[in-house]
Amino acid sequence: MFKVINLCMLMMLLCFIGCRGWTSYKLPIHLNPNMDTQPKYKPYNKSDWFANKMTMRPLVKYVIPQNYLKLNDFYYKGIVNNNFVNNYPDNINITESFIKRGQNRFNIFCAPCHDAAGSGNGLVGEKMHIKPMSLHSEYMYNLKLGQLFNIISNGSRTMPSHNIQIIERDRWAIVAYVKALQFSQNINGD
Repeated sequence: MFKVINLCMLMMLLCFIGCRGWTSYKLPIHLNPNMDTQPKYKPYNKSDWFANKMTMRPLVKYVIPQNYLKLNDFYYKGIVNNNFVNNYPDNINITESFIKRGQNRFNIFCAPCHDAAGSGNGLVGEKMHIKPMSLHSEYMYNLKLGQLFNIISNGSRTMPSHNIQIIERDRWAIVAYVKALQFSQNINGD
């Protein structure tokens, strides 16, 4: 019995010494090397698995590849001849469903800081040192549509960029909804 206790104590001591966090420059022991050297497909390699013999798969329909070429500055940036535009792109039709889509996206991405009415008193905005701007300030009323689109795309002050999270069409829908929200809150019609 005494030998078993001593053997257990010795094992615990060895485990403690072995797990002290010292840096080892020896290669690790791999009890299951299959986990380290798994077969995988690499880009531009041949594959017998797929019918077209390519490992790289084509993009799924409706997936937008990151950093793809966007030549239409009006639609993708809200700019024409280095000036912000004050109208919507030709491929955008302002309909009730389009504005409702903007409201939906606004409630998801904007309302946490700006609140549903756009006054800048959202739950997240209340906790910030620099409060989100009210969408009903004179400054915001005077912004061109392209400037609003640019702010949504690239952020401003403490507002983060939503360029990756929200597709361009939905950003234009948010712009339309913000303008409708401003109009509904501005009784004087200024």
